Amino acid sequence: MRVAHTLFLPVTVWFLAAGCDLTRAPLMDEALLGTAWQVDKLWTPEETIRPGPDTTMIVHFLDDWDVGASTPCNHFSGVYAMLGGWTLSVTFLSQTEMACGGRRSILEGRFVLALEAADRFTLDENVLMLDDFWGRYKIKLSPR
Repeated sequence: MRVAHTLFLPVTVWFLAAGCDLTRAPLMDEALLGTAWQVDKLWTPEETIRPGPDTTMIVHFLDDWDVGASTPCNHFSGVYAMLGGWTLSVTFLSQTEMACGGRRSILEGRFVLALEAADRFTLDENVLMLDDFWGRYKIKLSPR
């Protein structure tokens, strides 16, 4: 118990010195609200994917915290949350079920898995990077 009290004061002083407002910590970051992105590159444990014209993958972060994604075969919809700055959570609740078959079906499955695995993001100029904590999945996107 003494350790917690001993650390509280220095940490609080550091936050205040850094200009952090402890009374108004943002719970949701609005950096992605109302934006649309196209996948440029997708890294999975199985392979690295560069989508071509026939395998375009799009993600829409809507204004009401809904998320939409599309591939040449299907559309996905769900919700997303952004907590504490760069932390991200995507959950798909529904999807169309058009059968693509072959390579496009495999790419679609890996894309959706990578989106749902993503738990953080970075946004730099015109590049959005999504990845998971363990570094197994990574998605590079550009504005649509």
